[in-house]
Amino acid sequence: MDLGGKAMRAGAAMIGLLWFLLAAVEGLAEEERDGVYIIYDSSQSMWGALPDQSRKYEAARIAMRELASRDLGDRDVALRIYGHRHKNDCSDSELVMPWTRQSGASDGLVTAMEAVRPTGRTPIDRSLRAALEDFGDRRGAIILISDGIESCDADPCALVREWRNRDVSITVHVVGLGLSGKERAAMECIADAAGTAYRDAFSTGELVTSLGAVVDASIDGGDEPGDGDGHPTAEASPPQFTLTVITADKVRQKGRATLTPVAGGDVVDVETFSIHYPRPGDYIMRGGVETLDGSVYAPIESRVAVLTDGRTEAVIEDAPKPPEVSARFSMDGTAIRDTVVTVYQDGKKLGSFHGDQGAFLQEGTFEFRTKPSGTSQELSLTEVFAAGDTKELSFEAATEVKLIVHLNMLATADRLISKPRLELYQDGNLVTGINSRSGGLVFPGRYQIRADDSVNLYEADIEVTSEPEQVVDIDLPSASVTVLYRDLNGQPEQPKRVFVYPSSERGGVTRTSDTPFGLLPGTYIIEGHPKKAEYPKTTIDVAAGDDLTVTLQATK
Repeated sequence: MDLGGKAMRAGAAMIGLLWFLLAAVEGLAEEERDGVYIIYDSSQSMWGALPDQSRKYEAARIAMRELASRDLGDRDVALRIYGHRHKNDCSDSELVMPWTRQSGASDGLVTAMEAVRPTGRTPIDRSLRAALEDFGDRRGAIILISDGIESCDADPCALVREWRNRDVSITVHVVGLGLSGKERAAMECIADAAGTAYRDAFSTGELVTSLGAVVDASIDGGDEPGDGDGHPTAEASPPQFTLTVITADKVRQKGRATLTPVAGGDVVDVETFSIHYPRPGDYIMRGGVETLDGSVYAPIESRVAVLTDGRTEAVIEDAPKPPEVSARFSMDGTAIRDTVVTVYQDGKKLGSFHGDQGAFLQEGTFEFRTKPSGTSQELSLTEVFAAGDTKELSFEAATEVKLIVHLNMLATADRLISKPRLELYQDGNLVTGINSRSGGLVFPGRYQIRADDSVNLYEADIEVTSEPEQVVDIDLPSASVTVLYRDLNGQPEQPKRVFVYPSSERGGVTRTSDTPFGLLPGTYIIEGHPKKAEYPKTTIDVAAGDDLTVTLQATK
């Protein structure tokens, strides 16, 4: 019997079994590693703007880049996006990046965010249910970033409350983008059901900060302990302070206030939709609705006590509503969308707002400047605002058309490209310039067009009609010129630069030898390169239809 062989085979089998068990243990460790699972809202409404004029989806991209650079310890990362592929599709929720070690997740997060565009609906409930399946046996945190309410006939708040009652080992954190009213209440409900602190973001910076705070909470404890009713306990964080500002029409507004300690000390600045951490004590609070320039309109003063534990929720009710402005834009009776208005007072820029979203102002006289989207016009209006005013400004842009002019060199089938642009004149005065390749916006009318590429100079009259887009083709009678280089022995040289100058004192250009180029009728000087070869300068007269060959022979 070959006992040695059997022993070797048995030993090999045992080693194989050990490797199998070790791999199984490692695989189990992989499955049980805590995770950070991001659910991102890419629904249609993410095209909207935040109060700082940044687009919501652009703010989210920046915040995600910041998140990707953070140290998440040994946690895996996953990303699910909803509403990014189809309109009106409540099943549009996709795990775009499965569980990935952080070392390989950064590029995946950034790449995924750069690729998606806001498109569809808001299936939050469906995305949460899918996330629970994706977690498997893991523990960890879900970070929900959304700007809207569930739109697919489901109740994510009830779902998360059910999870908590079942002791599901996943914490749900919520960051709301530019929310107010029922949308904010819906997102707060999810956070309350999870026992976590809801966080607002009304600018790119606030989103970065809020998302960072959520990530820290996920890593430091994976949870914010609750009191059993869905609210954080005092042990979860230091005493918190929030501010709410409500105008007489019962609308929650963006506002700010100062807290001045009654006993003396530093003044604390607070704002709505954020959590602050002033020292416990009595304060004089002075605040109200925030206007475009960051100031508070007709501030109200009251006394407030910041509690030693939990959250103090201060409310300024019946705050005076500032004068309000919005704007609309049109051209030929057609509305122009997505246009920004910049506000000035006494020559000082106060801020900007999207016309359809409007802004609050202090009382006074203001200048409003705008360049409506799709036009080249800069328009301005001056308006006086008094208490109680709500005004819609109307900007009417004059009719403009898209003009493209092709100047075709007949001799070479090339276009005369004027650098940097074609110039349009009226009555001898320069009116505008258009790109010689892609064209530009001009008013209908009669113009003298001038093209100068430093060697060819062309001028002509053109009529621009009211057609929305028109291409003007102008055929230019021209000559074809080819320059050839010869060495001292009369042998052909490799193609290289050629200098071409008009006989006048105007500029000049370089062309390439052995390749035909076009010249308008006139007198030109041809000069060789390099100069040390002392190619003789050659003067040529060209007429329309000429096909000329110029030979430059080195003399040194």
